[in-house]
Amino acid sequence: MISSLHFFRVEPHLSARRTLVGLFLFLFSTLAFASGGGGGGSSGSGRDPDQTNSSTPGDDVTSLPVVQDAAGLTLVGTLRELRALQLSLTGRGQLQVVRQGRGVVAVTFVGDYRLELDRGLLARTNVQFLFRGSGPFQGGVAQLTIGSSAPVALSPDRVPLPFGRLAASLRAIGSLVTLDAWGLRGQRAHLEAVYLTDRVVIAQRLN
Repeated sequence: MISSLHFFRVEPHLSARRTLVGLFLFLFSTLAFASGGGGGGSSGSGRDPDQTNSSTPGDDVTSLPVVQDAAGLTLVGTLRELRALQLSLTGRGQLQVVRQGRGVVAVTFVGDYRLELDRGLLARTNVQFLFRGSGPFQGGVAQLTIGSSAPVALSPDRVPLPFGRLAASLRAIGSLVTLDAWGLRGQRAHLEAVYLTDRVVIAQRLN
């Protein structure tokens, strides 16, 4: 059940990383006033990924409601968990926030964005990552590639992305997650996650 919906527009001139990080934190501070924080937790066993496209139980996001015209990378977690990621953000577009109840929110990045996350924090987080195709990509197709595995074609409606699981493997270095999605009316999305020794860089383009 969707309790509330918020849109935050990020204008092109707000490209300085420090400015956008402040906007992102302000967004969660605003929501926390109304909904309260949630309990954090830890996950990630430190084991090596199996380098396949299979998802883990923590990647289960099928209950997330579809919101028309809100397509893009989506983070799902409590306000406390999202703030704990301490991500750096640059780009342009909109941030859409949907409160899910029990302190959980879903934040969708609608536009062209670059996110940088501390690899250690990402490996321990309970925040779920997915690509949500929603209205613009309904009926289309997505192609997901993880590590050296063969690309897998699937529906773009809700695509779980195992960013945290891969971050927990010290041997996982390089461009390890690539997602391309196509809508029936020419919409296109490209998402890539690059793993460095100390951080993970996630880039998204929508057109």
